[in-house]
Amino acid sequence: MLLQMVRREAHGTSTQSPLQRRVENLLLGDARKRGETHMWMWDRVNLPEALERAGFRDAKVLDWQTSGIPDWPLLGLDQKPDGGEYKPESMYVEAQR
Repeated sequence: MLLQMVRREAHGTSTQSPLQRRVENLLLGDARKRGETHMWMWDRVNLPEALERAGFRDAKVLDWQTSGIPDWPLLGLDQKPDGGEYKPESMYVEAQR
């Protein structure tokens, strides 16, 4: 999580040659300018609390395959083609308004 907040270089750029890295950073900007860093991160305690303070109800942390939305698994959101979770480091919170 910490890396997502402080890195200056885009993930793909870090594997390139020094010349390619320099050119790409000049043209596209660093990781912050590209929107690849997070300025704020929520945790499983504070996000549901903030949602409820904002007027949502029944905020709860769920896993990526669980939802109150009918037929949720059939939508295939956050799912890789092989059926696995797209980004295992993600947090899933559901609330009602």
